[in-house]
Amino acid sequence: MDITNFNELNISAPILRALAELGYESPTPIQQQAIPLALERKDIIGLAQTGTGKTCAFGLPLLEQIDVTSDKVQAVVVAPTRELAMQITNELRKYSQYMEGIRMLTIYGGESIEKQILALKKRPQIIVGTPGRIMDHMRRRTLRFQSVSMVVLDEADEMLNMGFKEDIDTILADIPEYKQMMMFSATFPAELMEIAKNYQVDPVTINVRSQNITSQNIRQCVIETVEANKAEIVSRILDGNSYRICLVFCNTKKRVDELAEYLHIHGYRVNSIHGDMKQKERDYVMNLFRKSQLDVLVATDVAARGIDVDHVDAVISYDVPEDEEYYVHRIGRCGRAGREGVSYLLANKRQRSRVAAIEKMTKVKMEEVPIPTATQIKERRVDILIEEILSDSLVVSGEMSECIDVLSQRSGMSLSEISEKLFALLLKKSFPEVSDSGISNFDVEPGYVRLYINLGNQHHASPASIIKCVAANTGVSGKHFGAIDISGHYSYFEIPEKFKDKVLGASGTFEAHSVHIEIAEEVQADWKFAAKKKGNKPSRRERKNEQEDKKSSKKSGKKEESKSSSRKSSARDSKGKSSEGRSSRNSNKQEGRRGRGRAR
Repeated sequence: MDITNFNELNISAPILRALAELGYESPTPIQQQAIPLALERKDIIGLAQTGTGKTCAFGLPLLEQIDVTSDKVQAVVVAPTRELAMQITNELRKYSQYMEGIRMLTIYGGESIEKQILALKKRPQIIVGTPGRIMDHMRRRTLRFQSVSMVVLDEADEMLNMGFKEDIDTILADIPEYKQMMMFSATFPAELMEIAKNYQVDPVTINVRSQNITSQNIRQCVIETVEANKAEIVSRILDGNSYRICLVFCNTKKRVDELAEYLHIHGYRVNSIHGDMKQKERDYVMNLFRKSQLDVLVATDVAARGIDVDHVDAVISYDVPEDEEYYVHRIGRCGRAGREGVSYLLANKRQRSRVAAIEKMTKVKMEEVPIPTATQIKERRVDILIEEILSDSLVVSGEMSECIDVLSQRSGMSLSEISEKLFALLLKKSFPEVSDSGISNFDVEPGYVRLYINLGNQHHASPASIIKCVAANTGVSGKHFGAIDISGHYSYFEIPEKFKDKVLGASGTFEAHSVHIEIAEEVQADWKFAAKKKGNKPSRRERKNEQEDKKSSKKSGKKEESKSSSRKSSARDSKGKSSEGRSSRNSNKQEGRRGRGRAR
């Protein structure tokens, strides 16, 4: 029988009052099934996607069973990341706001352990923490579990993915055998089965996952592309839609920072979150994100585990995740609370097998969508401006009407002509120019070959300067050059096949920068990905570039090197001292660019 109201779940009045104020009307499927069983002190294995209300499902029974007259630790909730641990604690505090005598504490790495030891002396009954920090306190004997009667593993599969299996075993082995244990997970790998077998007693499995383990509210798309185009494609996805908030996932911290900087330069309210950031910085960024003061948040998979925001409209996987389960967790960040969501996966041709593996796991065939064109983006921008003009909130003053009359008299233009001019001006002021030249399709003309050159925007290279540089060192006339695509650190250009060997054998310099040319590889992402799989070791080409850059820097003199160092230091300082920088600069200087036209 379906339970339509929390009043039917044998929950105390103080908690019901809190739920009513929070706007909770009827329990979700996982809450309907888990809460009654948990109140009966059954061991539970809950299989449900992110965003289905799992915290409430275990949190309400946990609060109901706390003995407020005791000053012993009675319940332990283990979560994979500090963000998720903090989120769980915040939710429990909301549910228990009208209960007297409830004390809880969050413990995680990145915060002073001495501060946590002092907080433990206040005798919390509920501990929410990450495996590593819980074990730190166990070793110091500042946290004892002899009175624990409830333990919860939230997002247990993610803890296993992060390598916490031994930590979990150590923690559970120290908790009394008579405890009630609940595990919640989006997937159920073999290691979780082993944990259930070793530490649970006759667990009840609750599976509220749909036949497809990803939400049916999420439209899943894949865009086939190459590494050089990815950042521009993210920009186009954002420009071509009216997403309030978008979450972008990268596989590494370095790529998170690079993409966030690119989007910031292009006028978005953007920030990033990853494991190298201090807790205070992460908290600040997450606060901006929850308050919708960002257009885009760029994150690593681990850092995003604590993100619990209902109004994420789109998720973009900038990199194909290294594990299929990461994909499930990524897209589970959108399409929540009955809303529609959309996910985009950027992949190259050689990653089709990995895309197929994800589709097999999720039982969903991704929709192949093309890269948004400049024409489509411009049409969308016009629609956005029309929506703003027709908005009830736009008030036209009498002075504006007088200005129109004066303009008509002086120019001799009709109202229709004035409207066209003003609309064109508004469109130009609101959005930067966009064209299809920034997207490379790698369709080489017959008889031509595509080559790589280690010159790009960073070196102030232009099509003309690349042609001049190559021609000067090879004797190949500029009239023979085909398409030229310029990126940040490198470029691609096309020449007739007959000149290939001549050009590849050439060498030279460009503004004191040693130049080398190679045959272009369409799937640049593959050698970058392979380098990261080897432990972030640079590829042969990257090492060669670095060596030649160092030689060039020495030739240029120490003065230029000092300037470069200063710029890098400034960039690090602006991010390290305050994550506020990127967002505040955008809200002040870039408000009128892409952000202004967004439907909110």
